[in-house]
Amino acid sequence: MLKNIYWREDETKQMAWRFNLKVITAEYNNIGVRVPDFKSDTATLFIRGEKSNYISDEDEQDISNRFSDYQLKTIANSGHWVHAEQPEAFFNCVMEFIV
Repeated sequence: MLKNIYWREDETKQMAWRFNLKVITAEYNNIGVRVPDFKSDTATLFIRGEKSNYISDEDEQDISNRFSDYQLKTIANSGHWVHAEQPEAFFNCVMEFIV
């Protein structure tokens, strides 16, 4: 739950919620279910935040087993919400990958 709380950047200096209740409710029974084994040769970009543990160094072995053509990029000064916390760095990372 705490990962869904953030400090608003306006003059209120208050905390607020950031989560997708509709999707959480619909997919509740699938939380924690292991992803089936698969292999992909498609070029794939994984982006993680420097301060997040959602994609750990240990996860890279599993990623490399499943994705033969992948890149793992780490965005500095960012947690799990990379796109919201470092939007310019996120944008540049994605653009470098797709161009």
